[in-house]
Amino acid sequence: MGDPKYVNTSARPHADANDLGIRFDGVNDYLEALRLGQPSTSEPAVTGADGLAPEDYSGINNRGLQFWANPDPAGNGNVQALVQDTEQHGVRISAAGTWIMRYNNVDVDSGVGVQFGEWSHLMLVRPSGAAGGSQLYLNGVAIAARGGGYNGGDERPLTVGANTGDGSPVFPGTADFYTGIIDDLELFVLGTSTATQTDYGTFDLGSDNPVAVELLSGFVAGDINGDGVVNGDGTGLAASDDITAYLDNWLFENRVNGILTGDVNTRQHGDFDFDGIVDLDDWQVLRMTHPNGAGLNLGALLNARGVPEPCALT
Repeated sequence: MGDPKYVNTSARPHADANDLGIRFDGVNDYLEALRLGQPSTSEPAVTGADGLAPEDYSGINNRGLQFWANPDPAGNGNVQALVQDTEQHGVRISAAGTWIMRYNNVDVDSGVGVQFGEWSHLMLVRPSGAAGGSQLYLNGVAIAARGGGYNGGDERPLTVGANTGDGSPVFPGTADFYTGIIDDLELFVLGTSTATQTDYGTFDLGSDNPVAVELLSGFVAGDINGDGVVNGDGTGLAASDDITAYLDNWLFENRVNGILTGDVNTRQHGDFDFDGIVDLDDWQVLRMTHPNGAGLNLGALLNARGVPEPCALT
């Protein structure tokens, strides 16, 4: 709607020479499409899309979206909707120029300022049920989170560049127009269907987020300090001894809006499973990848530091 235009986006990170994005003028430009919303009731699951047979998304509620954005400084000071998949899942910009996550029709202000005139990667994912809720990542770093479920009955369309709506009383594309470029928008589902047990995968920030993949490219499994190897016994410096680095970060937590959330920063503390805390699960990864893993005793290592040993694990 309006007159959004294709523009070359070869200058953005991870782009090819001929990649094209969409520029929105902030006045009346926007795009509208069928929503994903709750995957199990989406158009691809119910009737199929583009002439294809329906996808089996039965029982699937976990989902996400990601894209690149280059907000124009001319839009600063305005409320802007970049992507809204119903009112349940969206990425917005506040009038104060901060990134907003919309989840379950509630806006969560990250407090993180938008870098106008620069490319940013946004990923909004609801990875593991209502308990974990939804998280918004900016360039691989978690900046907003909200627990709980969402309204799977929301039938509002997917909009890019403006608000969504149900036509009564709010129509899509009537407010919150975005000024800038959006590129490489992807919507995806997570989990296993109940009807045919089709596996659509689980969320892994380290492989699903392109910025995280790049930032963590020098790390191998079990490697905390980024030197490309897993070694140490807890007596060396953290820069060269992964055991020391792990012990230094034992029980480190990252809470975003009160919710444990992993990201590229927590991974560099030893949070290998990206759950927001360095704990026994991460120790198991370190032990399995360490050349002398069988000889490592976490309880003894922690006791040597005066830290109570964890229960029933060496």
